[in-house]
Amino acid sequence: MAVDYRYAAKRTLHSIPTVFIVTVFVFFLVHLIPGSPARAMLGTRTTPEAIAQVEAELGLNEPLYVQYFDWLSSVLVGDLGYSYQLSQPVAELVVGRFLITFHLVFWTAVLTVLISIPLGVLSAVKKDSWFDHGIVLSTTAGISLPELVAGVLFLNLFGIHLDLLPVQGFVPPRQNIIDYFRHITLPVMALTIPSVSIVLRMTRSSVWESLQEDFARFYRANGLPERVIYRRVLKKSLVPVLTIFGIHFGYMLAGAVVVEQLFSLPGIGQSLVNGTRQRDIPIVQGTVLVIALWFIVINLVTDLLIEHFDPRIRGDH
Repeated sequence: MAVDYRYAAKRTLHSIPTVFIVTVFVFFLVHLIPGSPARAMLGTRTTPEAIAQVEAELGLNEPLYVQYFDWLSSVLVGDLGYSYQLSQPVAELVVGRFLITFHLVFWTAVLTVLISIPLGVLSAVKKDSWFDHGIVLSTTAGISLPELVAGVLFLNLFGIHLDLLPVQGFVPPRQNIIDYFRHITLPVMALTIPSVSIVLRMTRSSVWESLQEDFARFYRANGLPERVIYRRVLKKSLVPVLTIFGIHFGYMLAGAVVVEQLFSLPGIGQSLVNGTRQRDIPIVQGTVLVIALWFIVINLVTDLLIEHFDPRIRGDH
């Protein structure tokens, strides 16, 4: 099926106002954080005169709307400013941290697809069997288990009591691939449990509903092989599965932010927490902006994939 480039362009253009609204929200939300960045830089024993001087140098004494448009004009050319505390380009810092977080999100997404789709189809095919009841029970428990709680359980069991896996730090794959997987296994497991549970339940429900439709009965009555029927049923069931996966794929980043703190991973979550604690406004703005843009991009890609499998949603151009 060919890609509808007009629809893709239309959805992309619709995302532009959303990005603008996000920049406004990010900027003014960050400025609601109590405390003075200048005081955080100079320490508690500084003088009001020194604080005023630093604020003037940083442009923090300007009206908020002036600060916003200065920041926005820099963002549009890829300049997120400099960290107050680290004196380094924010774009470089945030992108580096985001890539570490992306490792967690990527492997979580891969495991979610590899586990939830086959088990969801099998559970739908064997509905009301002991296997199906086990899937329903386990996914209910998984959905109810927050990433933080799952992380604490895995950390204590596999990291502390059994001492099988490290419980903190990150090793780049180019440095040592085995240590890389050993360090990210527990955080990825903590993220995968709720993710698999949600997508598996949706797959099971969607496939079961498709199996009851007339087209599936027609194929079966005409003697089509079961594997062919299941393949066509799965394709028909992909739209709701893609929708829930796309939504949860966006939220994986939020879960990763929490899990990173638990396992001391130097990802975007640590950047956000440290920046907020130190009143490092450029770091916080850059980090929140990247997280918000992640959600927008994932939603856009999900919409395009859904349109690819179900062109009926396009409507009139």
